[in-house]
Amino acid sequence: CHECFSIGAYRAAVIMARSVLEAIITEKIQKPSNERGKDKTLNAKLKDAAEEGVISKRLGELAGAIKDIGNGSTHNIFEEISKDNAEYVLGFMDSLIENTYQQDERLAKLAKKKQQLEQAKAEKLSSSSKKV
Repeated sequence: CHECFSIGAYRAAVIMARSVLEAIITEKIQKPSNERGKDKTLNAKLKDAAEEGVISKRLGELAGAIKDIGNGSTHNIFEEISKDNAEYVLGFMDSLIENTYQQDERLAKLAKKKQQLEQAKAEKLSSSSKKV
């Protein structure tokens, strides 16, 4: 997506970013298909993702713009895709990736580091009290 953007292929960048958005949401929500076993619309998936806490409600509200820009670039080949719109879509995609994958990993590392520090502190206190 970013490579397409860098060479001015904004339509391609937006279409791919919309696909990334849908893939992430589909993977993360509990029920990506409806009661008939058919794939839900991206709007329905985004609503589910916000309700399930996969993404924030605010992110869910803004995600509709990604869907709309992506749909417009896919289904209306005469609609110009501006650099600004493409930049917005890629920024949103990056935020979604950050929120759904990278943030969890960083928080897990932080929790592990906190546990290590608490353990080292407890060991230090334990050894200090034995010396007294």
